[in-house]
Amino acid sequence: MFDNAPLGYQFLDIDGHIIEVNQQWLDSFGFSRDEVIGKWFGDFLHPEYKEDFLEKFSQLEETGQIHCEFEMLHQSGKSLFIAADGNIVYESDGGFKQILCILKDITRQKKAEADLQISERKYRQLYETMAQGVVYQAADGRIISANPAAERILGLTLEQMMGRSSLDTGWRTIREDGSELSGWDHPAMIALRTGKPYGPVVLGVYQPKLNDHVWISVNAIPIFKDGESTPSEVYTTFQDITAERKANQNYQLLFNEMVDAFALHEIICDDQGTPIDYKFLAVNPAFEKMTGLNAEDIVGKTVMEVLPGTEPYWIETYGKVALTGESVSFENYAAPTGKYFRVMAYQPAPMQFACTFSDDTTRVRAEKDLNRILSRLKSLLANSPSPIIIFDSKGNIVEISASAEKMLGLSDNVAGTKNISQLGLPDVVEKAQRLLQSSQREEKIIETIDVYEIEGGKRYFESRIFPIDVADYNENLFAYLGIDITDRMMAEQALKESEKKYSSYIENAPYAVFVVDEKGQYIEANSAASIITGYSREQLLKMSIRDITAEESIDKAMLCFNSLPKKGSISTELKYIHKNGSIRWWTLDAVKISEDRFLGFSIDITSKKQAEEELTYQSQHDYLTGLYNRRYYETELKRLDTESQLPLSLITGDINGLKLINDAFGHAEGDRLIIESARIIESCCRPGDILARTGGDEFGIIMPKTDCAAALEVLQNIQAALENFDAENNNGMYKHSVSLGCATKEKMEEEIEYLLKTAEEHMYQRKLLEANSAHSAIVSSIKATMFEKSHETEKHAERLVALSKAIGIALNLSQVELDKLELLATLHDIGKVGIRDYILTKPGKLSESEWAEMRRHPEIGYRIAMTSPELVPVAVGILCHHEWWNGRGYPQGLSGESIPLLSRIIAVVDAYDAMTNDRPYRKAMEPAAAIEIIRKNAGTQFDPQIAEIFADIMSIELNSALKY
Repeated sequence: MFDNAPLGYQFLDIDGHIIEVNQQWLDSFGFSRDEVIGKWFGDFLHPEYKEDFLEKFSQLEETGQIHCEFEMLHQSGKSLFIAADGNIVYESDGGFKQILCILKDITRQKKAEADLQISERKYRQLYETMAQGVVYQAADGRIISANPAAERILGLTLEQMMGRSSLDTGWRTIREDGSELSGWDHPAMIALRTGKPYGPVVLGVYQPKLNDHVWISVNAIPIFKDGESTPSEVYTTFQDITAERKANQNYQLLFNEMVDAFALHEIICDDQGTPIDYKFLAVNPAFEKMTGLNAEDIVGKTVMEVLPGTEPYWIETYGKVALTGESVSFENYAAPTGKYFRVMAYQPAPMQFACTFSDDTTRVRAEKDLNRILSRLKSLLANSPSPIIIFDSKGNIVEISASAEKMLGLSDNVAGTKNISQLGLPDVVEKAQRLLQSSQREEKIIETIDVYEIEGGKRYFESRIFPIDVADYNENLFAYLGIDITDRMMAEQALKESEKKYSSYIENAPYAVFVVDEKGQYIEANSAASIITGYSREQLLKMSIRDITAEESIDKAMLCFNSLPKKGSISTELKYIHKNGSIRWWTLDAVKISEDRFLGFSIDITSKKQAEEELTYQSQHDYLTGLYNRRYYETELKRLDTESQLPLSLITGDINGLKLINDAFGHAEGDRLIIESARIIESCCRPGDILARTGGDEFGIIMPKTDCAAALEVLQNIQAALENFDAENNNGMYKHSVSLGCATKEKMEEEIEYLLKTAEEHMYQRKLLEANSAHSAIVSSIKATMFEKSHETEKHAERLVALSKAIGIALNLSQVELDKLELLATLHDIGKVGIRDYILTKPGKLSESEWAEMRRHPEIGYRIAMTSPELVPVAVGILCHHEWWNGRGYPQGLSGESIPLLSRIIAVVDAYDAMTNDRPYRKAMEPAAAIEIIRKNAGTQFDPQIAEIFADIMSIELNSALKY
């Protein structure tokens, strides 16, 4: 039987050396018995796990049992993952005898877990990094998840989007024509209503960061749960097409607004490939205006249909362009319009040609009008308000304007009789000759500011000397042009005075004023800036934005600064570093004053921020313990209820006996118990866990990305910490007892309310089993009544608890199921309180009617358990603990796995304990004989797997007892 067990068994001595193994152990790891017996178990482990084994093994003597997972090496060298559970077997005098370990191969389970993690990581990486925005919405349209691309495109964080639906008017959604789009017409809501994919649809959504609409192309896909015809969710994918839309608009604007006429054609050839016609594909408004032809009348038609008299020459010319790609350009006069056109034909695509028609009429007519323009030159010189003098390289005046004569006080008809040096402008000729001598003609214009007394007042002229191009290269002419800038000079002088005045205002302003360059370097700062920051003006002018900004605000500060050249202004709040090293808050409002200069204004708002932070802290924390409060706990639970946080675990806790302590010792002592319990629980939480006080004596822990095993480990650590605290700080009045329950959400389909309920049910099960809990009084009262009525003993219940838990551990049941099994083992016969005493104590065989009454006790027990919320979780187990594997049990005649697992376990251990202890109608049976009966009835009365496991466990214990 030992060798035929389905799991690997081994006995170890106190040093960890192998005493005995079964055949399953040898088959699992490929060794012979001679290669194993006497060897240290650690030699069969992967080297990386030997230290872990030593640590676990060293704790075995203290705890009496061990549970761990190791990587073992098969005789072939391959690795196997195993789960090991071990217990110390003691001598009858309590001395150490040996260690029994059960080994289970979990290699496939480990590989599946690893594959699942890789798959989830790949999916999450794709979801987080894809360029398209993705938004998940619940059946009512509320947003439950969104990827980073969606946050970037919509300009909102996930927290800002969570809970909003497509019906929210804040989206300000519009159609392509600019009209408002109702939330009911959003693709996501249509997909939810119809149950069918919908899209793509182009729509505009208001983007708060841009203060403008972004244009997106949207597709919505409904999601169905298995077997349901109504969508439970919808996911929407979209991409930002704002730039593409703008480019199309710009192209269309250019096409429609361009001055030149444009037409796109497709050449038409005969079977020999000779061009015989061409078709109009597109024309712009300028073409319509130039030709008088409407696009709607000609697009899609051929030139021979539109203009039947078109000469073959033009078709041949354009055909050559379309077929060879060789461009042509020529000038054409249109007699009907009396205009000259420059025509450019080119090939934009095979078998196509495009023509642009630019109006050259102005140029042609300008050439014809040149003589008339020259004749008007003298009129210009006579009437120009600006002084103009044209002279040669020797200073001889060729032409002079009337205003120049007036400015210089000259009489009429001086041109040709005077030299410019005689007019009081001797340096003009020198400057002109400098222009003449300049190689490469780098200097084209020499500018000066001249002042003249005209009509009793000063007038300022911006004088320019420049060469004039002439046809005769042997002749050099220059022009002296004076532009009256008196008003500008007066304005500049007034501006300087104004700047001086406003500089005084800025210097004495109560808020900090900065000027920074394009690199973020401070180049000016007022006195208030020094007072606020603690730095002197000289120190500030050696610093940059990065130097004074606190580390946590640098990214935000640089993002704002880099957007200034384009936006023109920004307004934000940042943390800065005071000279004394403290981190403080200030506002920053900045504007662009030139391409490389920016003006900033700041006010210190540290006190305001501290008040806001204090208010936020108080709104989120419990006043007594300093832990998070229930409001924050519920908010975070909703926020973390996303696929990225799975598995999501909760621990619910309730302090036992708080009311009694408040009544007996006062509320101050009760508060002390709450505070100390909170600190102990907090010490066991991991980084990332969220601990909150959710009620007077209640606590909750949210554990993102935490599976059931890790959550149970935290729960057990808390229980151990509470016990250790009481051991080290015994106050003689009360113990720190907290009932704890946990639950884990593995899939998004699971409701969070169900998770909370499951954790609470687990907690209430623990309360029933913990002596300090008021709830346990219920169990104690029921047990007392049950033991008195049924003549069962406390020892019987304890034996059933121990035996059933041994089977539960061998089956790898969770702690939650083990707790439920312990409660069921204690109360499975609760229904016997409803059976008459003489039947329960009758020494002889029961009559048919008496047996019928006895068979009612599972149903009576079920009804009793259902009346108490604390016992509801084990009610069905009580009802079914006398059902048989073959369906011949009572009261329902269930069979096989339709019988609850916990009831099948109780059926085996209850039968064994009944056989091995005295009853009114018979004496106790020997354990070995009872085990044999259990084996014999496996598959008929008992679950064969459970019967086998139990028989193996009891046989090992009996064999161990016989050896000693």
